[in-house]
Amino acid sequence: ICNFPQYTFWSACIVKHLYSDQIKIIAIQHSDDPVYYEAYGLWRESIDKCVAVSSRIENRLLKLGMKKETVSRLGWKVNCETTLERTWSGKGARLQIGYAGRITTAQKRADLLPVLSGKLLERGIDFQMNIAGTGNYGETLKERVQEEGYGSCMTLIGHIDRKNISEFWRGQDIMISCSDIEGHSITQSEAMASGAVPVVTDVSGAEDDVEDGYNGFIVPAGDMAALSDRICRLYHNRGELGRMGMSAYRTVCDRQKNIDLTVFWNELLRKVWES
Repeated sequence: ICNFPQYTFWSACIVKHLYSDQIKIIAIQHSDDPVYYEAYGLWRESIDKCVAVSSRIENRLLKLGMKKETVSRLGWKVNCETTLERTWSGKGARLQIGYAGRITTAQKRADLLPVLSGKLLERGIDFQMNIAGTGNYGETLKERVQEEGYGSCMTLIGHIDRKNISEFWRGQDIMISCSDIEGHSITQSEAMASGAVPVVTDVSGAEDDVEDGYNGFIVPAGDMAALSDRICRLYHNRGELGRMGMSAYRTVCDRQKNIDLTVFWNELLRKVWES
């Protein structure tokens, strides 16, 4: 079972070529990074099952020539309360904007968070951006926040223990993502399950959770003007926070009813074993 399209995967394919009756290969594609498509497309005849984490990844694999019966879709199982108990900030209150994930420029584009803050301040938005996570851009981001004068509206929280993730998101009105590349963001699903309204870039997995204008917003990757526009809309129309937040919660929680990861893996492994 290969999670990355590198040495372990290549080695498994070589061994399978030499001893085809002694090895089965399950390849997991949990990112929309081109390196996956290049490797899995090249070695597709050696892959018994390819597990995709989003509809976009699944469709691209099929376009590469991967057989439909070879590709399976993996869904995320996240914590979802039977009844969502929370509030959203009303008119006149400071808008709470949350980010949780790796603090990196590669793929996650944490360097765009201050850019977004600047655009919101230019438009007179009273907000608090709460940034959870760690990464190799963390110290630089701290320095930028201070140098650019955003200390009063941007807070770097650092690592949050997984058991406290739901509590973090229940305190946020909006969940943001500036990513250039994703697979299918678990953070996105976790935030929606807690009623935070997702305002995210158009990356893999976004459309699997977010219906634009119904339970969140999707904007082009890199377009901070569009991201700030959607946040401004929610800021000036606070009633939409609760409506869209509840829609986000129901979208994710309703889907949980059809996800049983034990059944998924038992069935997948059985098919591979018997093939």
